Amino acid sequence: MVGGVTVGLDAIVIGGGVVGLCTALKLGEYGYRVKVLEKECLGCGATGKAAGIVTKQLFLKHDIELVKESMEFIKKLSKDANTHLYEEVKSLLIVPESKLRYVKPILNQYRVTNVPYITLSDVELRRKFNVFKFSEDEIGVVIDGDLVIDPGSFVNALRVRLKELGIEVAEYVDAKLVSYRDEVAVSIGTEVLRADAVVVAAGVFTSQLLKGLGISLPQLLYRCQVLSLKMKGFPKIFVHDLTNHIYMVWETPETVLTGDGHYETISTFEEGLRISQTLFDEVIEGVMSRLSEDVDVELMNMWAYPCEVTPDGFPRLGKLSMFKNLYIAYGFDGYGLMRGPALAFKLAKLVAGKADKFVSKYRFMFDPDNVLNYGGKVEVREFHTPLSLLR
Repeated sequence: MVGGVTVGLDAIVIGGGVVGLCTALKLGEYGYRVKVLEKECLGCGATGKAAGIVTKQLFLKHDIELVKESMEFIKKLSKDANTHLYEEVKSLLIVPESKLRYVKPILNQYRVTNVPYITLSDVELRRKFNVFKFSEDEIGVVIDGDLVIDPGSFVNALRVRLKELGIEVAEYVDAKLVSYRDEVAVSIGTEVLRADAVVVAAGVFTSQLLKGLGISLPQLLYRCQVLSLKMKGFPKIFVHDLTNHIYMVWETPETVLTGDGHYETISTFEEGLRISQTLFDEVIEGVMSRLSEDVDVELMNMWAYPCEVTPDGFPRLGKLSMFKNLYIAYGFDGYGLMRGPALAFKLAKLVAGKADKFVSKYRFMFDPDNVLNYGGKVEVREFHTPLSLLR
């Protein structure tokens, strides 16, 4: 303790979701002395509310590259921890004739990134997936090797790995950012923590934390809503249904998770925790219109959680220039489990001065100052994720 300020840390990471934990893990592997601060419990935010799908069914080359890297990490963590963290599944993209124009760029990206795929006619779809109904104007694109993970087990495995690295984790901590000369420090009650790097990866709370420093991050909040259904006979598959604007993903031999692809914007965090009857009705209608008549479905559970998105839909990671030790990671658009691990490792490389070619190539994501140039005005433009097709 020096002058009421605790020193001796190389990095403080605020946020105990997948991005914060993976950033801390990589910094720990670099030999950094790291402390993780979490407002609630680890994985209690958007990470713990996710449907658990990690899919290459994306539209941009860099997104597919990131997902592949995240998959390799998940598999390695599972092996090293001697814990079963994932199931491999197929992915099926169902495309109606009205949206066939979207198929060509998807297939081009699959070819560029060496993702094997097959396309199926409506007749072939009925033969291969008889649990579903298909219309004559629909085609399917199938890829192998996607993952379904249990977010809770994944977070627990990360917790164990952090402990092995000697990284301290503090949960249920009300942390605030304070300016300390030309740096940022972290205030917890009467204690102030200093470190060479302060990384804020607190999901929807990132913007709120930065406001204490007079920094306004433009973002849009929207509601993510997931339904858990009891359903026997559902194949081990992730279905992205562009006709009915829903997704369905195998969770266990008797349960399926599903949700709506539409964005429903919200004004506050608390609003995002409330179930939307409109989204619920849309999902149930879409599920029942897709499933064969002989499939029995029972609602088991449902939950909602707010997610944040940047003005152009791309996450932002990196150093904010107004302080010499402040880094942020935000705007993951509900895709933290897919892109989060890979992007967190690249953020850790930035902090450690080891940035790789990916960071240089996709610099727009790793210069968060350019988000501030929006002047706090949110202008949501074309989204680059699969959900953009469903708006």
